[in-house]
Amino acid sequence: MRYLGCKSRPDWAGGRKQSLSEHPIKDIRCLGMDESEVFKGANWQNPVITKYGIEIMNRNMPDGKYKENYHILKKHLTGIFSRVQERHYP
Repeated sequence: MRYLGCKSRPDWAGGRKQSLSEHPIKDIRCLGMDESEVFKGANWQNPVITKYGIEIMNRNMPDGKYKENYHILKKHLTGIFSRVQERHYP
């Protein structure tokens, strides 16, 4: 799970934390990131892939948080995959 916080919906964080604590799988990792809130900024009918994911076409939605989240996620996943590779492919 990536997100806990959402600037426009701070009430969601408590529910997300509770769902994690009650989930039957106890080793779920949560990055605790805040949502970038740009979901409605993409053109889902004709998506354009960029280095950071789907391009944010709506210029009224700043994409700085979206790009910041990309780097956080990439760093986290790189660490996970390097540990998996070390265990399975010494």
